[in-house]
Amino acid sequence: MKKGTILVIMAAVISGWAVFINKFALSNWENSEIYTTEKNLVAALILTVVFAGFLYRKEIFNLSKRDWGKLALIGLIGGALPFALFFKGLSLTSSSGAAFFHKTLFIWVAILAIPILKEKLSKIQLFAFGILIIGNVSLFLPEELSFGSAGALILAATIIWALENVLAKKFMSTIPAPIMAWGRMFFGSIILVGYMLIVGQGEQLINISTTQLPWLLLVGITLFLYVTFWYSGLKKVPAVVAASILTIASPITTLLNNIYSGTSLPANFWLFFSIILLGITTLVFGSLRTPYNAKISLT
Repeated sequence: MKKGTILVIMAAVISGWAVFINKFALSNWENSEIYTTEKNLVAALILTVVFAGFLYRKEIFNLSKRDWGKLALIGLIGGALPFALFFKGLSLTSSSGAAFFHKTLFIWVAILAIPILKEKLSKIQLFAFGILIIGNVSLFLPEELSFGSAGALILAATIIWALENVLAKKFMSTIPAPIMAWGRMFFGSIILVGYMLIVGQGEQLINISTTQLPWLLLVGITLFLYVTFWYSGLKKVPAVVAASILTIASPITTLLNNIYSGTSLPANFWLFFSIILLGITTLVFGSLRTPYNAKISLT
């Protein structure tokens, strides 16, 4: 649990940095779908060289047909479909609205983890979960929020990512976490490339300028580190706890934006950030007191 918690915290920090740096990288592309596909391809290539080429080559060749099917499914619902839905929705609404819908990820993970992983929450964890919801809503609820088609697309992407997290944890009982991370990006990239070819944008994937290349390497390495730390941590801690810890990524992005651009922080930022940290700390503490995979009574 302790090692897994540290790994998930590292993934959350990387996620906060990734959102910050992706904003600058994306400005060098006219098409967000091309950008997403190319950066995912870079991450998939690094994962293939490191894990499939060296560290886990024997384990990958010994995977069963059933395990290959699991990796392909994770690639579809983790590395392809939700990306397409999210960026399409993002193009139709404000970034603040998109961010708010995406911040509900930990709620959907909790809902799905109960029937699929048989995870339960103790009273202290339920209390912490409530604190976390209050902190996130207070900090990230935009002044103007409309649902519509854009909100539906982003919410759908978030729920699919939640399903991916829960199924990935379940599948990691037989598949090592690094191989799961590789499968997510490898099969996800294949699906994205196939989609770009179908819509007639395949040629744009190879037209990479000298300005875009350094950005691709930076965001590709960042994505490689994120999925590696995230899946390694997710394997060791309850999915609800892992997804809750991940919520600190957005305040980190906000702080980085503030440091870089000098913009003012949202009203009462430190108060609500403290509430989020309190909720996460309480949730993790409650989990550390309970043996891993133990059934936690709600009474």
